[in-house]
Amino acid sequence: MTTRERMARAAGVLSAHFGASTSQMKKDVANVGRVNNGGIDRQLARSIVADTIHNNYQTLHRFQDQASHNTPKPNAPTGIEMAEQWSKGVAQQRIQHSLPRAGSDHTQGQNQSLFVSLTGDLHGLHTSTDPWARSITRNANELHAYTIPNRLLRSPQRLAGDIKMSIRGKSGPLDMNALQKDHDRLNWLGGVPTQEKEVLYMGSNMGKYRTDFQHNPFKGTK
Repeated sequence: MTTRERMARAAGVLSAHFGASTSQMKKDVANVGRVNNGGIDRQLARSIVADTIHNNYQTLHRFQDQASHNTPKPNAPTGIEMAEQWSKGVAQQRIQHSLPRAGSDHTQGQNQSLFVSLTGDLHGLHTSTDPWARSITRNANELHAYTIPNRLLRSPQRLAGDIKMSIRGKSGPLDMNALQKDHDRLNWLGGVPTQEKEVLYMGSNMGKYRTDFQHNPFKGTK
């Protein structure tokens, strides 16, 4: 495969994730061959892809004992399916059993959830005020990196915002028990240590976004 073909393929993959937002990038990649007497301008091509990744993806890390430890509960939807369900659920203003609430419950340690936790700050997680978070960084065997589309990720702040939106949009009689649970979730999310920069991946196929792994450099440290 030629460099031009590789770049066009990369543009196609990105365009499939983000649709019209990268249509211009795809055209740019196709046209870079006009530079340098019909050859590929590798620097321009790399810049196009790098800019698109920077604007639409996040590179995050996860401490794991082995490569397969990056999946939620069995039979969970894929990340893209989850993103579509999330948009529909928020639009319909469901008050119970919605994905934002499930994400909040995951941050509180719920097992068998639809989410997988990652961090945007390795050292922040390692020095977290949460003893459980610190123990993960010091005991896991491996450290994996994932470069993931932003639309498949949720931060605690985004979870809280979507829960508030659904509360405001609720019509009809209030379920006081459900409302109290939501307020408890919001209080919890507001107290999540910001230094950990926890981000949740939605769905079952996070492994496809793995970009690197190494032995855990924090293992055994104090």
